[in-house]
Amino acid sequence: MSIITLNSNSTLHDLISFYENSIDFIHFYRGILDFYLKNRERFLRNQIMEPLEFHRIVTSLTDFLSNTHPSNQEGNRKFGRYFTPKSICRFINQRVLYQQGKIDFSEGKVPIILDPSAGLGYFLVDMLFLLIKIELKEKTSLTSLQTILSSMFGCEIDDQTNTQGRTLFRSIIGLIFLIRNCTTDFIICSKIISQNFIHQDFLKAEIPFTPQIVIGNPPYVRVHKLESTYNSYLRSHFLSAKYDFDIYVCFFEKCIKLLPKGGLLGFITPEKYLLRKYGGKLRLLMLIHCVPLEFIDISRCSDLFEVFTYPLITILRKIAFAFETKVPDLLEHLNRLSRDNPNDTLIFIRTSQFSYLDQNWIHRLLDFPNDPSDSIPNTIEWKVFTNQNYNKFLSNEGYRFNFILNPVVDELEAHFHDFSRFRDTDLLLFSGTPRSKYYHQVIKNVFEDKKEHNNALKFIMSKNVAPYCIFWELPVGLDGQEYLFPQYKLKNSVFSPSLISNFQSAPKLILKANSRNLTAAIDRVGYSFMGGYGLIWGSKFLNLEVICAIINSDLVNYYITKKFQSYMVNSHFLSINSIMVKDIPLPGRIDSTTGKFEPLIAQKEFDEIIDRITRIVANLEKEFQIVKSTENKEEQIKLKQLLYESQLNTKINTQTGKKGVNLLIQSQIKKLNELVFELYNIPKSIVQ
Repeated sequence: MSIITLNSNSTLHDLISFYENSIDFIHFYRGILDFYLKNRERFLRNQIMEPLEFHRIVTSLTDFLSNTHPSNQEGNRKFGRYFTPKSICRFINQRVLYQQGKIDFSEGKVPIILDPSAGLGYFLVDMLFLLIKIELKEKTSLTSLQTILSSMFGCEIDDQTNTQGRTLFRSIIGLIFLIRNCTTDFIICSKIISQNFIHQDFLKAEIPFTPQIVIGNPPYVRVHKLESTYNSYLRSHFLSAKYDFDIYVCFFEKCIKLLPKGGLLGFITPEKYLLRKYGGKLRLLMLIHCVPLEFIDISRCSDLFEVFTYPLITILRKIAFAFETKVPDLLEHLNRLSRDNPNDTLIFIRTSQFSYLDQNWIHRLLDFPNDPSDSIPNTIEWKVFTNQNYNKFLSNEGYRFNFILNPVVDELEAHFHDFSRFRDTDLLLFSGTPRSKYYHQVIKNVFEDKKEHNNALKFIMSKNVAPYCIFWELPVGLDGQEYLFPQYKLKNSVFSPSLISNFQSAPKLILKANSRNLTAAIDRVGYSFMGGYGLIWGSKFLNLEVICAIINSDLVNYYITKKFQSYMVNSHFLSINSIMVKDIPLPGRIDSTTGKFEPLIAQKEFDEIIDRITRIVANLEKEFQIVKSTENKEEQIKLKQLLYESQLNTKINTQTGKKGVNLLIQSQIKKLNELVFELYNIPKSIVQ
C-alpha cells in the first residue's frame, strides 16, 4: 500500500509520491477517483473544469476500475495488447532518459516523445511524472507543464481504449491544476491531450512529426493470427515482415525509421527477434541504423506478466546513416561504428527478480564495467561490451546477437571455436508441426486401438517423449478423455501429405521443443504427434544413435541451455528451436574443400568411441523396451517421470520392470556422458 494519501492539502510533491508509491496503475487511479469524488465542489467552485467534463472523468475512472471495460477483456486478445506493469514503465523511461542526458527546461527543449501503441497511456503517464519530478529538482516550481504535454504523443488503434486513455490522462492534469489552484490553462492542456492521443493504426499512419524518444510495449501478434489483407499489407510495406514474423518487428522498423540522429528507443517485447529467423532482417536494420545500448532479459521475472512471453527490454540509439537495407561490408560498418562512437557500450543483463534492477548499480556497471561491486546481487548475470568488440557477439548466421554470460560457456565457446556445427552437415532437420489452433481438428481423428492399422499412425504427445525412449504406452489426455493406445486416422487428416510422410519415415530422431533440457529419442515406428517438435534424420558423418547421445548429453545440454537462456515465465522450460539445434557443435571439423569429416581426436580412438556409443544406445532401447512391456502402468509412469523431470544424470532408485534394470540404465547413461566428453576432447577443468 502507498504511504501517501491524497487530500485537500496535498501538494504536487505529494501527488508524485502517491504515484511512485502506488502498487500499480489500478491503485493509483483508485486514489485519483477517490480524490475527485471527495473534492467535487472544489473542482467546480474553482472552475477547473465544466460539470460535464468532471462527470466524464469520474465516469471514465469508474469504468477503468471495473472489469466491464473492453480494454480489460477481448480487446487485449484482438490487438495483441498486454498492459505494462507500472514498474516496467518507470524502468524503461528512466533508462531512456539516462541515455538522453540532461533536459534543459529553461529553454523549453523537452524532447518529443512517442508511444506508438499507447493503450491507456501508461508509459506517457509515467513519463509525465518523471519529467515533472526532474523539473522540480531543478526549479522551485513547475513552469513547463504545457511544454511537457505538447511534447508527448500516443498512437492507439482501438478507439475505445484511446478515448479512455485521453480521459485518464486529463484526470491527472485536472488534479495538478486543482493542487496548483490554476484554472486558465486546463482547457488548453485538455485540447493538447486530445490532439496528441491519436486514434490510428500506427503501422499505417502518417506521422507528421519527428520523435526524439520512442517508448512502449508494442503488440505481440503472430502472422498466422492476422487477417490476410493486413498480412499482405505489412509484407509489402515493411522489410522486417519476413517468414512467420510477429507484428512487433514492424513497430521496431517504423520507429527506427522515424527517429532522427541521436534519437532513442526503449521497448519491451519478446526476446525472440534476437534469435529467430524472422528477426534476421530487423537485426540487420538495427545494426545498420542503431547503436544497441542495453538489452535487459526479464524472462524469468514471474510476477510481471500473465502471458507466456520472453520479455526483453531493448534500448537503442539511432546513428547518422540514411535508412538503407544493405551494407557492402557489415564488419567494416561495425568497425566504422566503433571509430565514430568510441565511448558507447552495450550492457546485457539477465535477472530473475525485477525488483533487483536498482538504478544505482546499473549506472555503476556502465561507468565502471570492470568493478566487481558487492552491491550487485549475485542473482543477476551481466556483461558489458565495448563498441570495439560488437563483432564478438554478432553471429554470422542471420546477424544474430549472441550473449554469453557464463564463464564456463565462454570456455566451451573458445574450445568449440574451430568445430563445425550441425548446420554445416547434411543433417536433415524439420520443425514446425501443426499449431495448437488445429488441436480440436486433430483430436477428431484420434481413436484408441492397441493393434496396428495401415491407414493410421500411433499418436503421441509431449509427455510420451523422454531421453532415448518414446513411451507410446503411457496414457495421454485429449479434450478431457484419456487414451491408453491412441492412434491417428490418416483419412481426412488436417496434417499435410508432406508432414504425414515425415511422420511415417523411420528411423529418425524426435526432438522435444519445450522441455527443461534438450531431449531426443529415436523413432523406429513412425509416430504422428501434435505441438512443437523437431525431426532429425541421419547424416553421413554421424549415425542417429550418436546424434541422440550428443543431444541428450550433459555437455551439450549445459552448453545450449546456458547459451540460449529463454524461459517460460513460470515453468522454466527451454523454448527449443532450429537455431539452437543447428548451433550444436560436431566433434570435429568438416573440410570445406574435400567435404571430409576430421575428428579432433585420433581417428582410431574416434571410431572406437562412436562404436561404443552406438552399442550402448541400442542396448538402452532394449532395456526401455523391457520397462515398456510390463503391465504395471504405475511403474512405467514412475520411470518416465524420473527421466523427464530429473533428466539423465539423476539417480534412479526405484525398481521397475525387471530387477536391476534402472541401475543398468543409470550406469549406461553415465557412460554415454563420459564418452561424449571424450568425443569432444573436453579438458578436465571444464568437465568439472
